[in-house]
Amino acid sequence: DDEENMKNYLSFGGGVNSVALYLLMQDMGIDFEAVYVDHGCDWPETIEYVKSFSTRYQLTIIKPNFCGFDNLYEYSMSRRILPDIIRRWCTDNFKRKPFNSYVDSPCFVFIGYASDEAKRAKISTKGGIEYRWPLIEEGIDREGCKKIIRDHGEEVPIKSGCFLCPFQRVGQFRLLRRRHPDLFCKIEKLERAKNERADEEGLSHRYLLRKPIGNLIQDKQRALPGMEDMEYPPCECGL
Repeated sequence: DDEENMKNYLSFGGGVNSVALYLLMQDMGIDFEAVYVDHGCDWPETIEYVKSFSTRYQLTIIKPNFCGFDNLYEYSMSRRILPDIIRRWCTDNFKRKPFNSYVDSPCFVFIGYASDEAKRAKISTKGGIEYRWPLIEEGIDREGCKKIIRDHGEEVPIKSGCFLCPFQRVGQFRLLRRRHPDLFCKIEKLERAKNERADEEGLSHRYLLRKPIGNLIQDKQRALPGMEDMEYPPCECGL
């Protein structure tokens, strides 16, 4: 049977869902390889979590290579462009394509969509990759994911994501400004570089959000209680 010979891969992002899925698949006795794409722009908390996790669990860490760049921010600065919500070139070139190039297809790829986001799971077999969503099949929602992680004695990670992802809400950027001012400054520099290019090309200005990030986030604006745990929409990349 060809399916029995197909390898299983877990798309590992270092967030709640993929960590819970890793542990669940181990418990279910599924043989798999977990793969994390390090594009250099995840939140520092996620990078530290992945590093710690990889000391106790088998985890393959790969880096993208897009136009000679393995770092999303450095590529963006070199081209003076911003991540794009519509085209999602960043996700495609720095997450999805490196992952798909690494796996040995035909294969199964397990994705950590929880049962409360089942609408994101779309049946697809593309390039020899067939997707699986065990959390949805088992009826495990996000709170259930956190329970799995705690039951295994692991710390619950923050929501994984890129620090310059335009899908984040203002509050998340405010949290970034407070926790990681150096990264916030990098976003400001990227926005300025993008709009210097726009001026040269006679185009209108664009920003990650609706106006310059520095205008939206003011030091005097304090985080609301519980903001540390605030969620923001996933980037729909499936990784």
